[in-house]
Amino acid sequence: MKYRVLIVDDDPEIARGLEAHLAEEGLETLCVEEGDSVIPTLREAKKKGRPIDLILLDIGLQGSESGFDLCPKIREHAPSTLVFFLTGHTSSEDQVSGLRLKADDYITKPCEGKVVAVKVKEAISRRRIHPDVPCGDLRSGPFFYDKAREQVRYFEKVLVLTPLEHRILTVLISRAGRPQKRDDLIDECWVEMPDGKDTSNHDQRRNVDVQIKKIRAKLKEIREDPNPKDVIQTHTELGYSLNDEL
Repeated sequence: MKYRVLIVDDDPEIARGLEAHLAEEGLETLCVEEGDSVIPTLREAKKKGRPIDLILLDIGLQGSESGFDLCPKIREHAPSTLVFFLTGHTSSEDQVSGLRLKADDYITKPCEGKVVAVKVKEAISRRRIHPDVPCGDLRSGPFFYDKAREQVRYFEKVLVLTPLEHRILTVLISRAGRPQKRDDLIDECWVEMPDGKDTSNHDQRRNVDVQIKKIRAKLKEIREDPNPKDVIQTHTELGYSLNDEL
């Protein structure tokens, strides 16, 4: 299935140029000119089972909502969709504002369409391969994921984690409040089994429990209250979730 990109730009000439370059990279595109059409388009695409992978979002849209206004709404309705601001706003203040809104990139006009298309395709490919490795910082309760340093902080203290513990915890942070099945954590977080040995599903599920126990112990070293078992909650038949009400 082709990757899908939504172009949100009220300049038809720019939109057509981007469409052509994205098509050359094998990407499928949709175009809308007004901000009011973005959320309905995302909903319709998801309903049809063909969600949008990335949005090229112009900041200076005509109408009541700018790209800056739309970005938080996009994050709410489609948190896994990448957002690239594409804009003629070149000031450092605008770029900082865009990045603080958790945009995944900020591309200034005029720009080379071919370069944009390649950046878009590579970003989507990385997200598809590692769907829960965040493209930017994440915060949930006492946790903060610092993308630049590849660190997870708990109550502002850095957690010293193994690569496997790091992958499990970042998945839980990115899906705070939603129980994650043990089998799903295995599929997404285990790069390979130790020494290339195969193990039964039962043993792998037990290993998930072991890893969660180790993470909880490291949380307790930093702070005993709240109880780590209340921070990473156990769902007997489902798996684990990060408490999003702390």
